[in-house]
Amino acid sequence: MANYHDHGKDLIDAARSAPPPVEKYRFRISPTSALIAVNLLIFLLMWSTGISLFKPSSEQILEWGGNYAPLTLSGQWWRLLTSIFVHIGVVHVAVNMWCLYELGGLAEELYGKWSFLVLYILTGVAGSIASVGRNVIVVTAGSSGAIFGLAGALIASLSLGRLSIPRRELIITLGSLVAFAAYNLAYGFLRGGIDNGAHVGGLFSGLLAGTFLSGDLGQNAEPRRRRLIVFSATVLVLVLAFGVVRYISSQGLVIELARQALSRGNPDLAIGKLAPFTRARHDEPAVYLILGAAYEQKRDYPQAEACFRRVLQSKPNDASASLQLAWVYFNMGRLDDAQKEFAKLVEMNPNDVAGWAGWGLMLQRMDRHEEAAAAFQRAVTLNPKLVQAQYGLGISAMNLRRYDKAIAAFKQAADLGPKDATAQIWLGNAYEAAGLKKEADAAYFTASQLQRTVRRPGQLHRP
Repeated sequence: MANYHDHGKDLIDAARSAPPPVEKYRFRISPTSALIAVNLLIFLLMWSTGISLFKPSSEQILEWGGNYAPLTLSGQWWRLLTSIFVHIGVVHVAVNMWCLYELGGLAEELYGKWSFLVLYILTGVAGSIASVGRNVIVVTAGSSGAIFGLAGALIASLSLGRLSIPRRELIITLGSLVAFAAYNLAYGFLRGGIDNGAHVGGLFSGLLAGTFLSGDLGQNAEPRRRRLIVFSATVLVLVLAFGVVRYISSQGLVIELARQALSRGNPDLAIGKLAPFTRARHDEPAVYLILGAAYEQKRDYPQAEACFRRVLQSKPNDASASLQLAWVYFNMGRLDDAQKEFAKLVEMNPNDVAGWAGWGLMLQRMDRHEEAAAAFQRAVTLNPKLVQAQYGLGISAMNLRRYDKAIAAFKQAADLGPKDATAQIWLGNAYEAAGLKKEADAAYFTASQLQRTVRRPGQLHRP
């Protein structure tokens, strides 16, 4: 990336009258240096409390003020600001501080130190608002929204401002800024784990602010009336934008909170959060997918069936609803109905691993082991690391007295779960059934090391 700090001094020196010589050597802490120092200090404080230098957890980032839609949109609006100064690992903070150093020198020379600081904060908050609008379930943090805001403002101001700058220098600087923004946006969209919502929000807010600020560039009086109006209007727009994002995201936020409650094993809380949707006869499929899973977790299978059927009425090819409905039928003992749903699932998507594994288990329950073995074989072919399918394949092979295949399947299951005593017990069963007593004893001994008491099954069963 071009050295914007050095270019910035040359450009602004050409646009402004030269300052008195004594000012050139006066010691001053620049706004850019102060921001870098604050960011680094916060990162070091986080590290001093035991937070990892490279992979801090989401919970740790939240404790230090990270941005998270369920909290930010539920009253903790201050996270829009604090998250700008929190970084997720040493690489994250190092890259962002380097970019801030490169862009900050030019921005503070162009706008003045106080306008630069206000611009940095406002575009950073704009990035945070865009981030919670785009990432409902992800914890985000970092100064990249503000950095993109500086880049956007500089692009607009240098393009539109009436500055006495050599054309060649202007083209070089603008080209570098545009390349920086374009490359990093493209990289963020192509690679996961990057908060491009903050990047886009910061960039566009910076472009707008820079457009309106360009009218008084090159004048010595700062802050000027135009800037006060621009920044006041920006604050108003951000407040309105936060309200809009909160309103638009409210449905998704409630759905996510219900999903989180379900994942924590609290189906009643999930059902309670989604109750307003059901009272309003809302037809959002995501609502009824979670409701169905909640009722299934409560073993209220008729209610779960009704929810999944409602999803399939509006989305007949919804694979998730079909799979869940198949398991509901399976748990209700309606194996014929379960078979139809599993058959429909793998017909829609022949590469659906979960569908093949579920169908195999259903066929196994019906003692149709030849067909079950074929279904499990298809599942492990698609995903050899699916332990449940390896177990199913091994058990069906045992029932078919194909002990070599059973041994191979249980070996694979044991390799995938080296601390899984059950895999070793089943492997011992397979060896014993094949008449390989020495190998069976070795497998049982391994299992005894993994758990204190080993019970040899008297008959074949399904874990």
